[in-house]
Amino acid sequence: MDGWFSLGRVHLVGGSSGVGKTTLITKVLVRQEQGEIVFGHEGLKRRPLVLFADRGGLSNTETLLRLRIDPNDLQMDYISAEATGLDAVQEIIAFIEGYDLPDVVFIEAADALVEDGNKPQYVLPFMKGLQRVAEHYHCAIILSVGAPKARNGDKHAAQRDRIIGSEKWARCAEDVITLEFVSDGNGTESTRTLTVQHRNAPAEIFALVYAEDGSELVEAPSPAMEASDQNSREEWMRTAGDFNKEAFKQRFKLSGSRATAILNGLCDGEKKLRRIKGGKYRWQRGALLALVRPDAAAVRTDTKTD
Repeated sequence: MDGWFSLGRVHLVGGSSGVGKTTLITKVLVRQEQGEIVFGHEGLKRRPLVLFADRGGLSNTETLLRLRIDPNDLQMDYISAEATGLDAVQEIIAFIEGYDLPDVVFIEAADALVEDGNKPQYVLPFMKGLQRVAEHYHCAIILSVGAPKARNGDKHAAQRDRIIGSEKWARCAEDVITLEFVSDGNGTESTRTLTVQHRNAPAEIFALVYAEDGSELVEAPSPAMEASDQNSREEWMRTAGDFNKEAFKQRFKLSGSRATAILNGLCDGEKKLRRIKGGKYRWQRGALLALVRPDAAAVRTDTKTD
């Protein structure tokens, strides 16, 4: 019961375009294949296959490079544009057998594989067909689907209803994962809420942000962790002498935009840095370092209950 994407079943990950569904699941599959701990669960080294139904080869290659994944190291292929419904199921079977029976099959944009994702008469046969495939080959099938369009602040209260189209999508699935922007803005917010709903286990909820290098979605750091990172960066600046943005970025493995934002904040806001010639920075004499209380990261785990 304690895991994601059990074998022999169909699972869903839903969310609006651009929220990071492919980024999330592709990275999770690669990390679990390497036996890493992923969101508190041990990776079981399942062999993945990724099938794309929507995006093209160049777009996917660029995404994989951003995720620090060599496209040659990942089994992936493309479902034909003409395949829908049970024809798409047959094509998926051919891919599974052609790639030597993978343990996990991730199908990107699966809602594009039915004639009308809002109508149960199209969704139900497709989902039932995939259920039979998952059981027959004893593999986990993960479908990436969209989310219904809604006005700001107007969305379904139940997480399983936040899947595009017919309710048959969620009703025929085992694990239903939703990935949402934290606020109802214009879709550019940096933080996401990941909700993992299991059929036979308690739900799990995570706050996610992109890693500094943009290579994956990771759990958002706690305030204590953020303060500790800030303290480490400022201590390095104080002792580094004159330095440029590239040295700072490489030292702390930051993206260019993130490094620029931090440096500008310390120059223009907190006045701890000053810009000097040659695109370099220098720590201001007398500037105070960020301070972290020794017990800031402590979390009580010994609370007794009756």
